[in-house]
Amino acid sequence: MSASKVQTSIVGRILFSVVAHMLRLRAVLRHFSPWVLVVPAIAIASTMGSLYGYFWPAGQPSLLLPFTTALAATSFMTAATCWVLRGDLFHRWLIYLTGCFWYRSVDMSAGKLGTALVLTILICYALAKFDDLRPYLQNRLVVSLLVASLLCQCLPMLMTSEVWSWGVRVGLWPYRVNSAMMLSGRLMLLMTIVASEVLSRTGRLSIERSHSATAADVSPFHPPQSVAGPARPSARKAA
Repeated sequence: MSASKVQTSIVGRILFSVVAHMLRLRAVLRHFSPWVLVVPAIAIASTMGSLYGYFWPAGQPSLLLPFTTALAATSFMTAATCWVLRGDLFHRWLIYLTGCFWYRSVDMSAGKLGTALVLTILICYALAKFDDLRPYLQNRLVVSLLVASLLCQCLPMLMTSEVWSWGVRVGLWPYRVNSAMMLSGRLMLLMTIVASEVLSRTGRLSIERSHSATAADVSPFHPPQSVAGPARPSARKAA
């Protein structure tokens, strides 16, 4: 095969992968409920002027840092516990995600570029494993909480100095907005983990494992399992 054909083949595969990821991302966002954005909207509004003292009795935003760090650690431990008990890929992915945010809380000197790169890799990995994560990524509650959590924790990193200058003129102080957004984002991330576990245990999610699943995708305390395809409709519905 000539060099030009090899390059064309590589470019074609890359374009196909990009298009496939965009279609999967669109399929995920179709289950996102915009009503969840009320939470970050309230968090931002609560930092304006005299309202800050009523919504955030802790006083200075620096006092909220231990709470955000504790929420990140709690989310990490909760995701790890769910993975040990259940052994599914979604909670293992959440371990990496919560670990990234926990490290960001502990090491404030961590660069925004590194955090953004890790989050991009994790999102691309989740889209690549879309078929394995389908029961979770097609649940409206899980998707809404997860996307809103990512927006809350990533939005402050995208703010430019011009945006912050405009925010100061309308009464939005950057350090207050950062603290409120981070705290609400970490709280919704913890709610995502808890909701996914509760929905799994109550049978609201149809967890399906591939027959080719490896030992790395399952819990260390349970052997690999394979579950049949989707449940057949009941005779009553068929009638």
